[in-house]
Amino acid sequence: MENKDSYKFLVVTDVHDNIEKIKTLVNKVQDIKFDYVFCCGDVVDVPIDKNEDTEITKEYVIKLKNIFTELEKIGHVIWVPGNHEPVEYFKLDENNNNIEVTKDSENLHKKIKKLDDNLYIVGLGGSVPIMTGYNWRHDFVLFKDLNLEKDFKYGGYPYNVTPNDFHKSDELFIRDLNETVDKAKKEGGENVQILYLTHLGPLYTSTNTIVEKGEVLYLGSKQLGDKFMKEENGFIIVHGHSHTAEGYVTLRSDKHIFNPGCCTEGHYGILDIKKDKNGKWGVGSCTVAYL
Repeated sequence: MENKDSYKFLVVTDVHDNIEKIKTLVNKVQDIKFDYVFCCGDVVDVPIDKNEDTEITKEYVIKLKNIFTELEKIGHVIWVPGNHEPVEYFKLDENNNNIEVTKDSENLHKKIKKLDDNLYIVGLGGSVPIMTGYNWRHDFVLFKDLNLEKDFKYGGYPYNVTPNDFHKSDELFIRDLNETVDKAKKEGGENVQILYLTHLGPLYTSTNTIVEKGEVLYLGSKQLGDKFMKEENGFIIVHGHSHTAEGYVTLRSDKHIFNPGCCTEGHYGILDIKKDKNGKWGVGSCTVAYL
């Protein structure tokens, strides 16, 4: 680890097997100096409910390696698996380490990475069930409770407690997140600053809300949003999952959410963070870009 005063990240998410888009992206940004490449999951497109079928997923492992080999032309890849990734990337190997894709990529699911004495990346992949609402103006309330009898739309992975229990699924998600945050606090101290790298973001923010065939879909974690707003450690969540909800949201001066949008649709992001004279990290600039 080399302490710096700033970092620049290329951010991609939701590639869904589209290596041609990645090749186009690499060609476009090859002259820009990035410290790391962030990838927020759904790199490949394993069919829903087939994540654990090894006969099906083995071809996607090859696709995943090919995509990361392209991204590594830009820099070291730090990633978390999405709900369309093979199950093995949510598991540990015989040495209790995450299973890696390539030598120059780093699976950060339930892991931490130290960038600075007071700066850690906390990673968590996967998704919880997707919920739905019927009236955009009425339903768009930050982190509101859900009516589970009417609001379930799609299942999540691997955080999906049946029968379609959003809150119990979300409890599993936040349990893993809290355990991972505790690792960062144990290593870096209680006041450590955290950049969250996740597949899904907080429920009921614009970067996690899409409209599908006239129906509003909410793709986030309620407890992630609650935790993020209450804690002092986290200053930005970088996520994907909600394809057409790209954007950069400032909830208050020190709380930011960034979704670069779906790479398959030509979106990517550039994130700059910097340290001020008091040693506190914050967002320098955050850009949604297009191929």
